[in-house]
Amino acid sequence: QCDSHCFATEWADLNCVYSSHDDGIIRCWDLRTGNIVRNFIGHTASANSIALSSDNSKLLSGSLDSTIRVWDISMSGSTNTNNINPNQEVAIYNFSAKVYCFSISPGDSWIFAGLENSEIESMNLLNTNNKFQLQLHEGPIMSLSIDNSAKWFISGGKDSVLTAWQTPYGPSIFQIKESGLILTTSISNCGNLFAVGTSNQKASLYETEH
Repeated sequence: QCDSHCFATEWADLNCVYSSHDDGIIRCWDLRTGNIVRNFIGHTASANSIALSSDNSKLLSGSLDSTIRVWDISMSGSTNTNNINPNQEVAIYNFSAKVYCFSISPGDSWIFAGLENSEIESMNLLNTNNKFQLQLHEGPIMSLSIDNSAKWFISGGKDSVLTAWQTPYGPSIFQIKESGLILTTSISNCGNLFAVGTSNQKASLYETEH
């Protein structure tokens, strides 16, 4: 247990789960004991979202401090059962506004950050000078999901509009107006279905046309 509010979780394996909190700390939990086995300290504001790299060696976290941080998790979880270690940052990416959500492409080559200022920023992790600002929304971005093909992604937020984009530079493919604020999105593994959850207690399932 801890005294802060949890905003997101990410499974590492059957013994380990990560959580992000409003105190900015990322915690690693040993599910066999229920204990915190590692803290990742660095964010100066609430950490809203987390994701694992494709090889599970890095953990990424997005925060209201306008950064996405990359953490080395090679020593966390079941191999590190007694130590609570300080920050093990390997990279910090700065954005133009508070990061409400983010998603990383398969292969870890691009990251897409949904920001408070209604923008989506896409950044090439191999060359961080290669980035784009995508603007169609009219409010903070609350959720992003990338298709496994890495060819398109969806976004939604407080303007209640779901937008599908081409990666990485973001021409809009289509938009759907929902009846409530869009809080969560998900794309199926095969890419032919996507789901949207809204603030009016509604979940919608859509089928794509290829």
